Amino acid sequence: MCDVVSESPLFSVALSFFEEDEWEYQRSSGEVLLMQFRAEHALLRCVAQVEPTQEVFLFYSMLGVYVSEPKREKVALFLTRANYGMRVGNFEMDLEDGEVRFKTSFVASGAEATVEMVRRTVYYNLAMMDKYYVGLMRVVFADVTPEEAIHEIEG
Repeated sequence: MCDVVSESPLFSVALSFFEEDEWEYQRSSGEVLLMQFRAEHALLRCVAQVEPTQEVFLFYSMLGVYVSEPKREKVALFLTRANYGMRVGNFEMDLEDGEVRFKTSFVASGAEATVEMVRRTVYYNLAMMDKYYVGLMRVVFADVTPEEAIHEIEG
């Protein structure tokens, strides 16, 4: 357990989830937790963050690799195709360094938020990153087109 000076009710709910599900994490500055998750296809870096003034819980999962400059345009097309029609969450890529991440979030006051809301937000995120991971890696390393990779994933 980490030292806590003062935390928002929403962050307390998030901490309860990570404790209950026995995640190992490090607390960063503010209401931010850093951790890793071993999915079926990838080891993901993760960040859980609470914006207490806006009462927003955010969860990010990031690839362990950064997309090289020459592949960023193809990956951006892949991510755009993946995002289209996705009802919850979205992929993002930093065009400066090639970091790819998936973001999920919800807005709720600490009194409204539940551990189950955090659990669903986190595990949905990880499932989506894992679902699209192999196709994304094929675009980056095997010269598969974004269209082909999305078709393989979504049918």
